[in-house]
Amino acid sequence: MNPNYIFVGVLFLGGLILLADGLSDLMGALRSRAWPRVDGVVSKSKLVSVSKKQRQEPNWKPEIHYTFTFNGTPLTGTLVAFGLDGLAGSRAFATAYVDRYPVGQQVSVCVDPKDPSRSVLEPGLTFKATGSLIIAIVLLVVSSWFASVL
Repeated sequence: MNPNYIFVGVLFLGGLILLADGLSDLMGALRSRAWPRVDGVVSKSKLVSVSKKQRQEPNWKPEIHYTFTFNGTPLTGTLVAFGLDGLAGSRAFATAYVDRYPVGQQVSVCVDPKDPSRSVLEPGLTFKATGSLIIAIVLLVVSSWFASVL
């Protein structure tokens, strides 16, 4: 089998996976603007080092947990904004979120009324929520182009 076909297939599959993830984030972000808001409080806020290769600076991600009550049920959430979950970057990037949401901070939590286990602190569309969608489109276009020239 031609290795070029494997390369194109991997690019295309990666694009499809990112497209599904990006569309999920996009739809959640758009729907979250209409979710009801409840009061909550930040229960955990810290920087987490994400290991990279040994001689490089680590990436950092914020780990934010908040508690709230919805329809009499106490719940915990971890999503700050759609597209941010699992995203790591510079220490300054992560510190900005940890500083914005210190432990004990009162927060307004948007809760999915159909699935109260889904919640977010910053509802709506952000650049982060569209990031994987943009990368997916690029991968799909590039893989389609490669497939057409093989």
